[in-house]
Amino acid sequence: MKYIARVDEKEYLVEVGSDNSVIIDGRSYRLDMRSVGDQQIFSLLLSDHSYEAYVNRLETGYEVQVGGERHEVIVEDEYTRRIHGIGGKARAATGDAPLKAPMPGLVVAIKAREGDIIKSGQGLVILEAMKMENELRAPVGGVIKQIKINAGQKVDQGQLLLVITAQ
Repeated sequence: MKYIARVDEKEYLVEVGSDNSVIIDGRSYRLDMRSVGDQQIFSLLLSDHSYEAYVNRLETGYEVQVGGERHEVIVEDEYTRRIHGIGGKARAATGDAPLKAPMPGLVVAIKAREGDIIKSGQGLVILEAMKMENELRAPVGGVIKQIKINAGQKVDQGQLLLVITAQ
């Protein structure tokens, strides 16, 4: 899966591999990232450089502190980026909206049940990938129509996790 990461005002194209690798603007790096006690502090080994990062989730992205420097980070997948790039006001979404795995991983938790009414941006699934937990959020508000996965299940990139009936 490809992502666009904006760090402060600079943008990077990021591709996450399933083999503990990441490609940033065409350059490949080995990546190992582990939570240190508190879930907001991470030990990061990027190629042969070690970093400690404090990560705080914000409404619009992340606040990341590395080496005494604070950075605002916003990450979008390609689909979300294209939707935002259309411009103008978007129509209200109707119909079914799938939530698919952006990368291969292990389903750690499911934070909703079929029939639940949810808001756009609400956390729905915790997916562990590359030793990091990722919260997958609702792309639209609506009702959980179907849940296709279980906690503890391994999933492939692009696999359908759940379906939301947009309202």
